[in-house]
Amino acid sequence: MTHGLWLRVDDSLSQINMVNATLGYRLLGYAPESTSGQQELVTETCRLYVSGSTVAELQERLQIFDTYFSMARLREQQGTGSKIWVELKVSGESDTYRSEIIDGRCVYDESALRYWSNTAVELTLIWVRRNWWESKTFTELPLKNGSVGAKQTGGITIFNHDDSGSGHDNWMDIDGDDVAGAIPAPLYLQLLNTSGANLWANHFYVSNNVFGGYNSPMILEGEDSTGGGSGTANAAHSGGEYRTYAWGSAISHSTLAYIWTLDQLSNMYGHWFNVLARFATAPPADTFIQLSVRFPHTTPLTTLWKGPEIELDANRLLQNLGAVPLPPTEIRPVPYMALVLTVRKATAGSLNIDFLQLSGPNGLHHFRQVGYQLETTDSVVIDGPESQIYALDASTYRWPIYSEYSPPVQVWPGKDQRIRVLFDEGTTMNIARTWTARAWYKPRRVTL
Repeated sequence: MTHGLWLRVDDSLSQINMVNATLGYRLLGYAPESTSGQQELVTETCRLYVSGSTVAELQERLQIFDTYFSMARLREQQGTGSKIWVELKVSGESDTYRSEIIDGRCVYDESALRYWSNTAVELTLIWVRRNWWESKTFTELPLKNGSVGAKQTGGITIFNHDDSGSGHDNWMDIDGDDVAGAIPAPLYLQLLNTSGANLWANHFYVSNNVFGGYNSPMILEGEDSTGGGSGTANAAHSGGEYRTYAWGSAISHSTLAYIWTLDQLSNMYGHWFNVLARFATAPPADTFIQLSVRFPHTTPLTTLWKGPEIELDANRLLQNLGAVPLPPTEIRPVPYMALVLTVRKATAGSLNIDFLQLSGPNGLHHFRQVGYQLETTDSVVIDGPESQIYALDASTYRWPIYSEYSPPVQVWPGKDQRIRVLFDEGTTMNIARTWTARAWYKPRRVTL
């Protein structure tokens, strides 16, 4: 079996088969290059012998390269139009891999005009492509959480919170043995609305934990904190309770309002985690909070790290309080520490925290639905390989109703990992909402 090498327009039949002598193309030399460091592009050469039965046919077979490279430049410059791919199928391998070309040109051998009458020339294609190869084929990832006994394809149920309730998991585990390739690959995630109601979904947060103790507890319940305040039982909240901290006059970070013990730090390796907070009620206007990591956890006197002051949004229950390094040291092992939240406000007020989620650390995808409802047969589709997000209805129409604030998450080959999802509905957040989650990916590698 010989190698296969093509240039192709999108996934169409429009292609140039560069190893088919019958069609006038004979490959003289090509090897995939790789980059070093953080370079995002690769420049390569491909040597060809191109022939035709007539001069006109030869010119047609040569000029198609210029056409393809022009299309690639247009796509790169304007972000629209067809993508041009170089596709490679290595002898003995069943799958075909591809990489997007963003520019290219033809360089002819110096003898091209001398032998033009023979209706054959040698030329070198010089193209610039992405620094990865991805499979042309989607592979569905088996998923697992507390709602199923073993990992499975076809979808699993996730909730909009994670507590001790049966099946109340907002996460899905991916076995590293199920992720092939050599480098991380964008995730294709489909979330089918199974809540039994239309959703005015708004802000979404999708995170992946690969290297930060992926299966360690990442939910800090409000009622488990110490500091000031007291707990209030309420079945509509995670763990059936939330915690209130109230102050009677102006306050300026002088009191440790909430204190959570961090007992999983040795598995978190100093990675940065975004702290997502679910408030039981919307915070009062003009309220500022600050997170810090302190020691010891029983009496957190010494500050090891302090984050910036964050102004809370008075209209949202789900908010990102910023990123925290856990632990803020490379020393291992470390004892328990405390995550502390303090408050500044010029007048009296109160905060009601249901839970915090330590999100990430290997990607946090934040996007927002800008309008319309998700019906009970609709899905949210995050197409990471194509960098697209849309709502998919029962008629398979795609509705581009999302704005992104950060890149989609990726899946890592050979690493066990956990994807988490949280979302709100404008000024509300119903933790009982459910999705059926399915995930796919296209394996990626650097070279052969």
